[in-house]
Amino acid sequence: MNGYELIIALGIIGLAFMSYKNKLLNERLTAIDANCSTAMKNVESHPGFIEVDPNILIGGTSGWCRGESNIDRTCKFRHLCYIPRYEEFIFFHGSKTMQSGIPRDRFSPALADLSSVPNHNTQYFNYVDIPVEAILNFDKIFLLQGNSLIFNRFNPSNLMHVFHDDLLPLFHILSELHYDINTSNTRLVLFDGHKELEYFDLYKLFSSQLPLLKHDLNKSGNALVCFEKAFIGLSNETTWYQYGFEKPQGPLSNFRITARTIELFTAYLKSKIGVTSEEFSQNKLNGILIGRQTNRLILNEGELVMELARHLRVSIQLMYLEDVSLVELIRKISSANLLIGIHGSALALSMFLPKGAQLVEIFPYAVNPEHYRPYKTLVSLPGLEISYFAWRNMDKENTVFHRNAPKEFGGIDHLPLEEQNKILSSSEVPLHLCCNDPEWLFRIYQDTTVDVQSFISKLKKAMAEAKSDKGIDASASELYPWKVQEVECKKVTKTADIVSLEVFWQPPWNLKYFMKHEMEIQYEVWIQEAFVDNTKAWILNSTRYIFEGEFVADATYYVWIRCIIINNIGPFSSVSIC
Repeated sequence: MNGYELIIALGIIGLAFMSYKNKLLNERLTAIDANCSTAMKNVESHPGFIEVDPNILIGGTSGWCRGESNIDRTCKFRHLCYIPRYEEFIFFHGSKTMQSGIPRDRFSPALADLSSVPNHNTQYFNYVDIPVEAILNFDKIFLLQGNSLIFNRFNPSNLMHVFHDDLLPLFHILSELHYDINTSNTRLVLFDGHKELEYFDLYKLFSSQLPLLKHDLNKSGNALVCFEKAFIGLSNETTWYQYGFEKPQGPLSNFRITARTIELFTAYLKSKIGVTSEEFSQNKLNGILIGRQTNRLILNEGELVMELARHLRVSIQLMYLEDVSLVELIRKISSANLLIGIHGSALALSMFLPKGAQLVEIFPYAVNPEHYRPYKTLVSLPGLEISYFAWRNMDKENTVFHRNAPKEFGGIDHLPLEEQNKILSSSEVPLHLCCNDPEWLFRIYQDTTVDVQSFISKLKKAMAEAKSDKGIDASASELYPWKVQEVECKKVTKTADIVSLEVFWQPPWNLKYFMKHEMEIQYEVWIQEAFVDNTKAWILNSTRYIFEGEFVADATYYVWIRCIIINNIGPFSSVSIC
């Protein structure tokens, strides 16, 4: 073959190769288009998604944040986007981009938390910076219209976590966004990666729009999904408990949730699920024992129910989450005055108990009630008026443990023999961190035989003490007095040089509007000699008092007074001169 023939042959081979390559490319593009088309049909099945021209987003993304760190920072964005291929959010920087409250170092450790559980490394939110010109590289762009709230469910299989970490914070932030949460049309975007799971219907109650899962967004293939208006994360204003990630679990030191928030939340939820409370009677005991069917059993629950009925004249209904709907359980609890259960997530439903009711929490052997207090903290909020009693099994013979169970359910056979023996001989679980301490899991997944006589005897005493306690109305605990009025100060001569100070005043004018509440009213009085740094303070229960002491006749004294009710301190009055 001469050179000319070789060139011709190579050309033919090249053309054939290019034809084959183009065929493969066309087949691949067709497949991608088909996949995207199928995927986007799934996305488009959710109302609000529309395909848009890239030029609509050419101005870029904008973001506004408030808060000092990722723990308390919440953000809202215009045209925040999400790329399923990388599972990342994208911030397009363009000519109309605005940023406020976004720190320069937003990676220490994150811009915001997607959950109300603070500073958990699986809950961090951030975005990737891209110049807006890159938006033209995407063949399809879909925009989710309206408001979207993007957050993570922390543990959607656990009822305590569902209410404490997700639904209460959700109620709080949607109430802020819409004022009347019943008008909420903000779509929930659950970005935790979990499937719907058993409590998914509860999340549907907080918006007129169907919630989206991360899985729904990831179906969009190579297309870009953008949000017209996106709010990031959940407020932790309503949380009251920390689970022991950095120190042993316990109540938050500065939680701010009030009984009023709980009451509004439970009323909203009951209205959405069609629960109207039956008539509640303080004189007729009506109780519920929440049983468990798989682990952490009360082995003599039948005997316990019968003996409670005999000794306390109480009608106890035994109910299992596995057998009844959550709606039915909430309906029953809402009209009960006694709720009993072993330590577990179902006791979060105690928030639905009416005023005057009692929560009784049973703890297995070696589990100290003082170390595990999420439900005691909840029902003890001033204004809820729910009494709490903890009963702890102190008899090792009344427990059945399961050392050969899977380790996540308390099994210890996988541990060295020395450590097993140490756990078996211990009489109390030491303080520990979350979440896989083997001794804690071993003890909390025990089954318990309740000493019925001990239980009833202690419960009777607790119920008697609860009746003698007077609760405070939830609204009263949120009332603050205003300034006292008409402050007057007179010098009362004792000797030529020494005087007493008689001070009198009128109560704050707003006090008369909530005097129906039972409350202790006190007044704090500060007196300072002019030009001398020697202020003295008194707490009084009256609006007139004569102050004895070394008050000098020719000196000038400044007087300030403020009112205190239920530990709520009002502002000081203007200075009065004596």
